[in-house]
Amino acid sequence: MKKISILLVAFAVLSYLFVSCDEQNMDTFGSNYVYLTKDTSLVKLADTLSMQAGEVQSKDSTVKVIGVYRSGVSVSYPAMTVRLKVDEAYVDSMLAIYNDASISLSEKSDKVLYFKNTVALPSDCYTLTEEVTVGKGSLYAAVPVQLNLKNMAKLDLKKYYVIPITLESCSRDTILQTKRTTILKVLPMFKYKTIN
Repeated sequence: MKKISILLVAFAVLSYLFVSCDEQNMDTFGSNYVYLTKDTSLVKLADTLSMQAGEVQSKDSTVKVIGVYRSGVSVSYPAMTVRLKVDEAYVDSMLAIYNDASISLSEKSDKVLYFKNTVALPSDCYTLTEEVTVGKGSLYAAVPVQLNLKNMAKLDLKKYYVIPITLESCSRDTILQTKRTTILKVLPMFKYKTIN
């Protein structure tokens, strides 16, 4: 009986705390994290590009396959802005491990093996939206990446190209370190049509 009484008192105290919290306290109650929704994402580009006099005509494509997500216990989320960047050093470090002959293939992690046959996508082939706002009351915002297909068509199309996108800062919540980087892997599979 004594245990039941203690549990009832504890429940009553917790109920009071939840009911008496104002909106500002609810926004900061517990741990609120912001992170990128995927560790990796593959985009296959099967666009048909127009050729005129041997030149690809200008064409861009915007992909929104990754996004920023926020967690927490609040039901009334304020607006929040996050800044993103391309972390080329991350790709360099993964490729260095992958190409290191002193480490056997079986010793390399899945994260490292993911970089097989990959190259960092040159910066003139894409534009990352570096600032994204997660709106008031929202849990999610897409991260637009604009791909310059004209420049990509000049690349070796037998390779995968990667864009390492990292959460750099957040105006409100804590960045979840284990999910702050997404590797966007792009596989160009273009078709071409000639125009006069």
